[in-house]
Amino acid sequence: METICPELEIEFLNPRWKHIYKVEKGAELVKGKSGQSGKILEAARGVTEQFGCYSWTANRAVMYCGSFSEYSAKHFQTNFEGRIYQYLVNHKRDSTGSPMNTNAEVFDHINHALLESEIVLQVFLFERCRLGSESVDFSAYTTDPFLIRAVEKLLICLYRRRGQCKWNKK
Repeated sequence: METICPELEIEFLNPRWKHIYKVEKGAELVKGKSGQSGKILEAARGVTEQFGCYSWTANRAVMYCGSFSEYSAKHFQTNFEGRIYQYLVNHKRDSTGSPMNTNAEVFDHINHALLESEIVLQVFLFERCRLGSESVDFSAYTTDPFLIRAVEKLLICLYRRRGQCKWNKK
């Protein structure tokens, strides 16, 4: 097979999802930093990479893919903790209680899915990524916000083709 545009070839060596936290079926997340939400935030603190891609899964299907970048502040130990905090604590609703942003929508989807399934929060890992003739190891990837967003879009596209990523907006 002839490669027409070799600079666009992408290959990941040993791609995988690493489970960060599992919320058991039947649990309910309550807005704030206590209970299950506090445990999820504590687990998210353990992801020390500056940038990365993550997902929420239900019944082994990827329901939402996203990325994290600059959420560092005094009250966040890691950027990933800051991103997850937005879902659990800093989501917005209108006067009727309807979600006003993606954070609130995903929070609601998680609680609804927990009625039937466990929910797993996970991050995307790999050893090395080959982009055309360039090779990028995982540690270099986690410092490049542009590459992170490109991989996020690629993951969303791939999982949508499988009928997944149903919580991502079109």
